[in-house]
Amino acid sequence: MRRTLCIVSSLAVGVGNGAVGQEAPAPKDGLAALYPGDVGIERDPRVIFAEDFEENSLEALWKRWETVGAKESMSFGADVPSGSAGKQSLLMDRKEGPALPAAQRQDRRLGI
Repeated sequence: MRRTLCIVSSLAVGVGNGAVGQEAPAPKDGLAALYPGDVGIERDPRVIFAEDFEENSLEALWKRWETVGAKESMSFGADVPSGSAGKQSLLMDRKEGPALPAAQRQDRRLGI
């Protein structure tokens, strides 16, 4: 069974408890609520990881990473959420390996 994971436009992971430095806590609706289209979210000190998929090629994207596996399963796609500043997403088409149990898929909100 073939499954595709679509990672849209940009990806940011952050913490917002105000414990690191003097950063304000994240708003109730999350950090992304402060950054329409995610523009500038990567500069927020509460964000611990952000990736922008707006590259001309997958090779350019991969250059930012030390290790990239399953390159043959990756491609860019035009599926982005409305309001996104991005024009493309990263598609990861899983060719092999066990599927996640339904409960895990729902908990992690992977949508696969």
